[in-house]
Amino acid sequence: MKKKLLIKFKIRRIIVFVLVFMLLLIGTLLLPTTQTYMGQRFTSGLNERFGAEISVERVQVSPFGYVKVHNLLAYDHKQDTLIYVGFIRLNTLRLRAVLQDDDNLGDVFLKDVTCNITTYKGE
Repeated sequence: MKKKLLIKFKIRRIIVFVLVFMLLLIGTLLLPTTQTYMGQRFTSGLNERFGAEISVERVQVSPFGYVKVHNLLAYDHKQDTLIYVGFIRLNTLRLRAVLQDDDNLGDVFLKDVTCNITTYKGE
């Protein structure tokens, strides 16, 4: 009988430990410092992939599986504004795929989009 109680106690202890760990992980991901770091990594990944200067003001990660990007600005090689997007919302899993050279964004919500395509003389 004592052996059964000991096993139940250990199982409960493991479950509590896993739940506390998950709550701490989610809490850490929701901190502004962590999200700023992830925004910088996102921007540097885009800059490396496209070979352009791209800046992002803020990235928010939702606990519901979405990433919200605020004020994305991309410049062309002459430092003119190429694309400006005021707000983007996309699935977290698709964002990771984009950084790994997948062009399928899935469902994306865009707001305040400006695209300036300029053909320069001699190019």
